[in-house]
Amino acid sequence: MPGWRYGLWLAGIVLPAALAGAQPAAARSDPADQMVIDVGYRIAVKAGDLCPDPAPALGFTVQDLSQFAGADRRRAIAQFALGDTPQILAVAHGSVAERAGLMAGDDIVSAGGRAMPPMPKEAGTFDRVAQTLDLLDQAAAGGALTLVVRRDGEQRTLVLHLVEGCRSRFVVNVSRGLNSQADGEYVEVDTSLVAFARSEEQLAVVVAHEMAHNILGHRRRLAAERTIRGRRGRIAETRRTEDEADRYGVYLLDRAGFPPQAAAAFWARYGARRARLIHDGSHAPPAERVAMIEREIARLEAMKAGGQVPHPDFGSAPQSDAAR
Repeated sequence: MPGWRYGLWLAGIVLPAALAGAQPAAARSDPADQMVIDVGYRIAVKAGDLCPDPAPALGFTVQDLSQFAGADRRRAIAQFALGDTPQILAVAHGSVAERAGLMAGDDIVSAGGRAMPPMPKEAGTFDRVAQTLDLLDQAAAGGALTLVVRRDGEQRTLVLHLVEGCRSRFVVNVSRGLNSQADGEYVEVDTSLVAFARSEEQLAVVVAHEMAHNILGHRRRLAAERTIRGRRGRIAETRRTEDEADRYGVYLLDRAGFPPQAAAAFWARYGARRARLIHDGSHAPPAERVAMIEREIARLEAMKAGGQVPHPDFGSAPQSDAAR
């Protein structure tokens, strides 16, 4: 993933290219970031039984002025009123953070009694973001996170009583490509793919697929296959992991209350757009992919009809890459 992929469990950042035009101070959250964190948080906390190593799910995104340089820096100041402290970019609806009163635009003064890292001298660096997110993660480890934030010139103390959820750090990547990816720790979604998804339930298909990669430890498997078998082995194993992510994603969607049928509909539409671009054998052909997903949905529905809690049939999830 690119160098700006810093995040917090269930937190991400918006990238400089997204800052096109200023918004009123009351509407400072970025729409793409808001959608991704809403969907990611919902899946993470409701599908926790499908994750072997849950982590505190805070449900907010973070940004900092030090990320931006040049014209991007000026636009960031105008749009987000960024100053000398890290800032909340978006808060997931229904999250612990929202219930605690955290709002987009809040400046983070301290976490767990510790002040934010100092502002770096260089502009366009993500060092402070990474340090801030590490600090938040550490402060949350005890089961509750105490934040001091500044809003409208006044400091407020907020206490977030944590719930656990599947591990994944969410990043919105500003790009014209219709891409998403997972690296064992992060879920990255292009802004254009968010727009292509059209709705939360269709975006949830993408997020669930990428979260499944992280939950199932696919990055580690692919690295091992490349070492043992080289490029051909990696492509074959990539196909297996992609199939598994599609199938596992169906159960994540169902746990989160999204219709599993959305997966078949989304990948059919996506396949019609991208079929000619993925032809190296690493992904199933569109029609075959949709048929496989429909079979998995049928299996899930049959388990429900039989009074069972639906669960994939390819074994318990191993410890995810993110926990290693």
